[in-house]
Amino acid sequence: MKAKPAPPSPLRPPSDRSEPYPSARDLLRAAAALAAVCLVAFGVHASRLGFSLDDWTMLERLRGGWSDGVRAMAQVSLERPGAIVLWPTLYAWFGIDSTPYHWLLVAQDFSAALLFYLYAGRWFGLQRLALVAASLALLTPIAPSTHHWAMSVSQQAAFSLVLGSMLLHLHWLEDGRPRFLAGAMALYGASLTLYEAAIFLPFAHACGLAVRATARGASAREAAKRAAVYGLAPFAAVAAAALGWQRLVCPWILGRPPSKGTGTSAGWILLVYRDALESYTSELWWELGIGWKALTKQFGGWMHALLAAFTLGSAVAGAAVKQRAPVNWRVAASLLAAAFLAAYLPFGLSGAYRPQVVGILSRVNHTGAFALALGLALACEFLGAAAARFGSAALERGTRALLVGSIAASFTCTTWYFAMTWVAADATQLDIINKVAAQVRGRPEVKTVVLLNAPQRIQGAEVFTAHWGFASGLRLATGRADLNGDVFIDVDRIKRHPRAGLYLYDYASGRLATPDISW
Repeated sequence: MKAKPAPPSPLRPPSDRSEPYPSARDLLRAAAALAAVCLVAFGVHASRLGFSLDDWTMLERLRGGWSDGVRAMAQVSLERPGAIVLWPTLYAWFGIDSTPYHWLLVAQDFSAALLFYLYAGRWFGLQRLALVAASLALLTPIAPSTHHWAMSVSQQAAFSLVLGSMLLHLHWLEDGRPRFLAGAMALYGASLTLYEAAIFLPFAHACGLAVRATARGASAREAAKRAAVYGLAPFAAVAAAALGWQRLVCPWILGRPPSKGTGTSAGWILLVYRDALESYTSELWWELGIGWKALTKQFGGWMHALLAAFTLGSAVAGAAVKQRAPVNWRVAASLLAAAFLAAYLPFGLSGAYRPQVVGILSRVNHTGAFALALGLALACEFLGAAAARFGSAALERGTRALLVGSIAASFTCTTWYFAMTWVAADATQLDIINKVAAQVRGRPEVKTVVLLNAPQRIQGAEVFTAHWGFASGLRLATGRADLNGDVFIDVDRIKRHPRAGLYLYDYASGRLATPDISW
């Protein structure tokens, strides 16, 4: 007996169908290429990276074992229940060895890029465009903390889950079987239990559905209605449930206001988007200049050879991958604009964080980096097509090769440079902790250590800019729960208001002493 065909989807009309999936051969080639990009961009430094700032606090919270870690996480992260389980589990596997956490980030970079490749391919049907976009998303150097900071594991996992949910949603629109819609919403809901930075991406996805339908002949009213009901509504329902948990249920359970601020204004939102545009333009240009300077002054000979090979490979890939269909520029422009707005809206509404291209807060640019990469890939495609009008197919391929190779080389130089700053910052933090711990051990009279004359940042990568990372690192290194730490407090104020057990540590001289000694 033959199985019954799947019921038709409400969005089954030809105007709403996505481009087909890549062949198994194309998928394997793309996966191999993206794995190579990950290893070149991040594998070079992954084993040299350590812990930074909030990592130390997280490790201290988890050191009691899995069950104690879950309870400790529930006290501070009830709004993100997925993180309550994720971090104790990772600690049970990896402990306090930083290397596995950073290789996990490399694996997450790969998974996000592969999902982005599939997603872009379903929109545009161009394997070349999808592969270039996914590769540049890895290399775009405006969100280094998401590649080099262990705490970014949650954000990376959440982003991949959102991409997976939108892929399944596209499949449901064509197939119509409820299990695909349920799977899409389950992935989206799981992402919101970890991190919320990509919460509005499905809304850009729905916008793209509406514009694509009108571009294929549907009326604007019908396209908007179908996209709202079958594209937007399922995601909006899940997002509303997640926000209700965070903003209503958790404050009621904990008896305190939400831990993440919601105060914002039109001025703040405009500042966030202004900073995002600067990250894409002037700040990115500044970063690329630093990266090229590092190429000549700081990178070893083997890195020059690797960069040359990688640039050549990127150029060949950008020119050689077969084209499947012409780009619908109307759909591309609408999807790109909506993705940019969706990437930064959570931070505009939170009233807390603004984009920057270096340091911890560069994580604000993570979702936006994928939008920028798609825009750059579309620009390469457009310029290649424009070159074809004035010459042969060889000129078209050469134009794309030159553009993709140049961008890949510039981005890789800058990615390596900022990875080196994170390596140096992490090593400095560990050095500070080890040196202070060596002097504090066996001295129970020392209750608080104030750090002085230590670098706060190394080319934008934070060292100890706040007390909690330093204090947690000290307690981990010494095993003393009663030991506290602080950073960069005014010495004169300490002398005027001395406290028993308070000592100053001068990193420059390596001296630990009470404030009554002349500094």
